[in-house]
Amino acid sequence: MTTVKLISLVLSKFKGAHDFKLDLQGNNARIMGDNATGKTTIADAFTWLLFDKDTKNQTEFEIKTIVDGEPIHNAEHKVEAVIQVNATPVKLAKIYKEKWTKRRGTAKATFSGHTTDYYIDDVPTKKKDYDAYITGIISEDVFKLLTSPSYFNEQLKWKAQRDTLLNLVGGLTNDEVFSKNPDLKTVESLLDGKSEEAFKKMIQEQQRRINEDLKTIPVRIAENQAQLSDVADDTELQQQLQTIEQQIEAAQQQIFNIKNGSAVSAKKNELFELQNGMKTYANEFTYESQNELLKLKTRLSEEQGNLAIMTNPVLQKEKESERLIEAIENRDIWLQKFAEEREELRKKWHEVNAQQLEHKEECVCPTCDQELPEEKVAAARQKAEEEFNLAKSNRLSKIKNDGLEVAKKIQDAEKMNAEAKEKMDKLHAEIEESEVAIKKKEEVIANLQNKIEAAQSTIPDVAKDEKYQAMQQDAAKLQDEITALESHANEAVADVEKELVILKEQKAEINATLGKIANAVNIKKRIIELTSQEEKLSEQYQRLSEQLYTVEQFVRAKVEMLEEKINSHFKIARFKLFNEQIDGGLTECCEVMVDGVTYSGGLNNAMRINVGLDIINALSAYHGTSAPIFIDNAESVTQLIDVNAQTIALVVSEQDKELRVEVEENDGLIIDMEVV
Repeated sequence: MTTVKLISLVLSKFKGAHDFKLDLQGNNARIMGDNATGKTTIADAFTWLLFDKDTKNQTEFEIKTIVDGEPIHNAEHKVEAVIQVNATPVKLAKIYKEKWTKRRGTAKATFSGHTTDYYIDDVPTKKKDYDAYITGIISEDVFKLLTSPSYFNEQLKWKAQRDTLLNLVGGLTNDEVFSKNPDLKTVESLLDGKSEEAFKKMIQEQQRRINEDLKTIPVRIAENQAQLSDVADDTELQQQLQTIEQQIEAAQQQIFNIKNGSAVSAKKNELFELQNGMKTYANEFTYESQNELLKLKTRLSEEQGNLAIMTNPVLQKEKESERLIEAIENRDIWLQKFAEEREELRKKWHEVNAQQLEHKEECVCPTCDQELPEEKVAAARQKAEEEFNLAKSNRLSKIKNDGLEVAKKIQDAEKMNAEAKEKMDKLHAEIEESEVAIKKKEEVIANLQNKIEAAQSTIPDVAKDEKYQAMQQDAAKLQDEITALESHANEAVADVEKELVILKEQKAEINATLGKIANAVNIKKRIIELTSQEEKLSEQYQRLSEQLYTVEQFVRAKVEMLEEKINSHFKIARFKLFNEQIDGGLTECCEVMVDGVTYSGGLNNAMRINVGLDIINALSAYHGTSAPIFIDNAESVTQLIDVNAQTIALVVSEQDKELRVEVEENDGLIIDMEVV
């Protein structure tokens, strides 16, 4: 069993507590004070010291002491505590302070954030090592459970509460339930390795889908029945359809023959050949100009690609130059700091070197009150001089070594700056050289663009050519001749097309009737399928309901056993882990009760505190750890239940305008402790 006790707690400028010292020596205590006198601050200080959080589990809260609406600046906000882990005391301290930075070239330091320093037994410690040390004593999650009567019931979510209780009792196996309820053994094959909750969700999802299908099937059957028709045999209709299709094909062939007479076809071929000739002539007319323009555009594209290839390295070198400038500026800042450090060491060396021995000679024996022999006085003087010179030499040697180390840092930084400047000069030279070539390439591109514009303006317009205009006139004449020939054929085609429209209407009517006949057959088959499907789904739903009922009976038995097993670990707390629904099913929950009254539904504050302490007792035994318990609003409790841990009650006392502490000694006596 690991026992953690609070021996003492010191606050300095923490959340309004300028200087506060609490000396408990591991004993129980009552801290009394009016509202806003700082009771909660004490608990916040202890949790912040351990875990960087206040009692509300917040990492962001006002640590500094506020005066006249403003936090105290340039101050150390400190919490220090001595805790005893079993029989071993350890001193923990944490200091929160502002960070002020003086930037190069400015005379005034500016605020740049906060820092937190950590100490274990007065030894400075890194945060990760400090946190690891605390976790080695007690983890944060366990600490919250064991130190606050309200944490489990008011801050922990119900699922986390439930998991905590299940861990406490180790859960409950299915075999334990089967041994007490043999008639539920069939559940094992139903679950087939699944959890009860997973099985219920699976069954309920299947039932939901079946229900959806069962709701739609009657509607779908009615819709199909409404579409049934009385049309019977389709043999005669198929014969009529075949005759009409033959007549339609003959009429279409007749129209084609009229439209494609020999005279019209000859004129159309002649026009087609003339139009192709016009296209060829137009292409040849502008070929040379278009070809020259294409060559210029191709070369322009190539030169633009070359320019991009030349530009990219320059951009990279410019970025590298900017990076080197930034690195030099950063090292200049460090060189300034190193120079100041070296000057301080130089002054310190001269101060130590100038120190002289101040030796007061004792010439009288302190025992017999007689004068000492000269040789003893001289020996004492010589010894004092040797010790002084040795200490002085060691200090000078240490200062010298520190100075050499700083000089080495300055030398290294100056060397790196020189190398960076040399590299930067080289980059600038390369950039200037590349920019000359880039400028020449841009001039070439501009020249090509001018040539392209000139070439585009000189392309000849074929529409103004006399030969091309004559060809256009011939094409127009042929089109007029074709139109005249087709106008006579159109009259004959119109008569045949009227007959064709009537035939197509007859065909559409027959196809519609045939479609109704085929659809009626399919509808009857579909109605039979839907009726059979409805019966199967009903049977399946009933089977699933029986399985779900069996599993719920198993869950109900398991719940009763689990609640009984959990409640056996507590004296006054009783836990409700499931709610029964109207349909008889169970839903998971986690709610603490006392004599049937739920924590959130009627327990008074005194009983809430005691039930919280009851929970802490059980969890403390499970984790094998006890820690100081801070009991807020303890004035409402006349009698606390016994706990196996140090208790610190925070009591609202209107008459105490400043904090007053009563410490319970080992013999049971209660004494007032002076609060500093």
